[in-house]
Amino acid sequence: MLFVAFPSLILAQDIIELGNSESMCITGKGKGQDAVINPFPNAVSFAVVENVGSNTFSIRVEENSTIVKEITIKRNETKKVTVLESYQLYFDSKKPTKAKVSFEKAKAY
Repeated sequence: MLFVAFPSLILAQDIIELGNSESMCITGKGKGQDAVINPFPNAVSFAVVENVGSNTFSIRVEENSTIVKEITIKRNETKKVTVLESYQLYFDSKKPTKAKVSFEKAKAY
């Protein structure tokens, strides 16, 4: 018998392709403007971002057009980024690359 415990709910993963000198809104702007739908828009969540491409890119977190945090993510690296309800998440690349994105709902304590 195999027993697997999951610490939080994880929903569908999306692959994002970034081109040369591209900035892309990943989530936080709303339907039709986001590259990926965060299934937990009204709660604190985590974006799990894996660089599955061959070049480094950065994750930019904004709130009300103000940069809250910038995170560099190298090839084959995975980062877990806190996404508050008011945050917008962007990916910025200088060279073509790919990212795998999924979301986890934060546990309430």
